[in-house]
Amino acid sequence: MLKLKHIPVQSFGENIAYIHKNCAMYKVDDLKKATRLEIHKGSKTIYAFLQIVAEDGVLADDEIGLNDEAFAALNMSEGTEVHVSLAAPSASTKALHRKIAGEVLTSGEYAAIIGDIAAGRYSKADIAAFLVACSSSMSSTELVSFTEALVTKKVLHWDEKSMVVDQHCLGGVPADKTDLVVLAITAAYGLPMAKPSIRSLTSCAGVADTMGVLTEVDYNAAKFQKFVRANNGAIINYDAMEETKVNHLLHDVRSQLGINQNELVIASILAMMISAGVSHLVLDIPVGANARVRSANEAIRIRKQVEYVGDMLGISVDAVVTDGSEPVGSGIGAVLEARDVLKILQNVAGAPIDLREKSLFLAGRVLEFDP
Repeated sequence: MLKLKHIPVQSFGENIAYIHKNCAMYKVDDLKKATRLEIHKGSKTIYAFLQIVAEDGVLADDEIGLNDEAFAALNMSEGTEVHVSLAAPSASTKALHRKIAGEVLTSGEYAAIIGDIAAGRYSKADIAAFLVACSSSMSSTELVSFTEALVTKKVLHWDEKSMVVDQHCLGGVPADKTDLVVLAITAAYGLPMAKPSIRSLTSCAGVADTMGVLTEVDYNAAKFQKFVRANNGAIINYDAMEETKVNHLLHDVRSQLGINQNELVIASILAMMISAGVSHLVLDIPVGANARVRSANEAIRIRKQVEYVGDMLGISVDAVVTDGSEPVGSGIGAVLEARDVLKILQNVAGAPIDLREKSLFLAGRVLEFDP
């Protein structure tokens, strides 16, 4: 057994464990070949990737250091004695190898892989290999299984008779903040809109970034649901919904690698919708030379695929192909985009016409869901 010590290091979502080179455990030959440890006490277990500390004064020989992520996950005080052992190979490793080889996986195999990722048994390299394999080949049936696996539980539950809508953009067009205008119109009409959104990693601003200029977007799922019920609409930073951490992690790795394969993006979006309890979705698919989708044929393929997958997952999807040949609105960046939105909603002279017209078009498609 080793004593816990918190090492204040952040590793971008990865659990890291540290032991001193003179630790008795490290002198065991098997541990020198290990990359992953299982750390547990009672019913609490985490998995972490091993690193060795050579300098004195950082860790005692009978201590195990945990980085910020691992220490928070274990949720025990410093000095607590914990059991440390080699982590058994991930049960889903064979399924991962099959996917890398281009084979079709079952829903159970996708669930096993995502479960191991959620448990921390996969390194960033393992996750990257999985995402690259998925981007090479993934059928619509596999996409359904993959999306279902991403949602470990349905975070928000609404009245069964309630229609909860959202409008989302597939992305790739700068300053396209129609979401905020559509949300205001839909809420005023009386149709509840629950909008989870992520902060942008690669573009000037995401919807959560732009809304964050005007108000708080980092709150928990319960508060989000309260806001939607009180105001017929709200936006939450999806990263704040702890229950959806697997989707966050995959999105981060995908962004770091620059993987923009549309099937993976569709799975991420639909998983967000399921987490928010959305029943009806309008998906904007911009097409343009610099957009995510660059041809009409590809847009039509994606439209058919996302509507099929949505139907299989219990979400009514209306996929709309739009012009993505140039930015929408006058400003680029969270503050300037928020100003554009306010100009439209306040009916100020000089409000960007293109953003207003596209927002009205998409809002009309959302309102058509109302019988």
